[in-house]
Amino acid sequence: MSTGNDIISLEHINVQRTKQKQFYDKILSPSELELYNTEAIAEMPFEIFVWLAWSVKESAYKYLKRHTPGLRFSPAKINIHSITPPGSYTIKKFGYLQYEKKSFHEEVVYHGTVRYGAAFFHSSSIIHHELIYTVVNKDESFGNLWWGIKTIGFSDHNHQSAEVRAFLLKRLHAILPDHNLTIDNSTGGFPVILNERKEMDIPVSFTHHHHFIAYSFLSGDSY
Repeated sequence: MSTGNDIISLEHINVQRTKQKQFYDKILSPSELELYNTEAIAEMPFEIFVWLAWSVKESAYKYLKRHTPGLRFSPAKINIHSITPPGSYTIKKFGYLQYEKKSFHEEVVYHGTVRYGAAFFHSSSIIHHELIYTVVNKDESFGNLWWGIKTIGFSDHNHQSAEVRAFLLKRLHAILPDHNLTIDNSTGGFPVILNERKEMDIPVSFTHHHHFIAYSFLSGDSY
């Protein structure tokens, strides 16, 4: 059990640099570049495709890191096998200060499949004018997964870190009101949920980019 997520603020990417071969070659393999040539994907601006791939790979890396703490992020070693769009390329404004859901069943989602060595994952990504958000999961349905995105006023790292933890704890306290929950960092460098200082079996992942923060976590059978 694990989870991994990633968010990209599209207002803060360098479009011209992203389109340069020496940049995207560090992210995309030749077979992944071929995915862009499929009819439905080719409608997407190339820079969006590059950062979508980055978001999927970063999410997979975070998923894997929980079980392989010494793992280092290498986009070339995480291979995207497929990206299935929801239809023609149409996106809208995010339009929320805060948005939280369980699963992606009612969302317009780009589904993907990802492989790292013998490990195989599914990805779900939403794309708006302002952002790309991805979660990676073992379960194709994502039915046991909670996720949330929030816009914050300041983009310094300390503020991002504090805000995303408070954002998640508010959701967890609503689900588990009788628990005394806190968040700590594991020795492996990923966040863990504690109840009265005892680690809970709730895999969680944080992400932030500029004025966006987001979480994902797996829910148990009882909540």
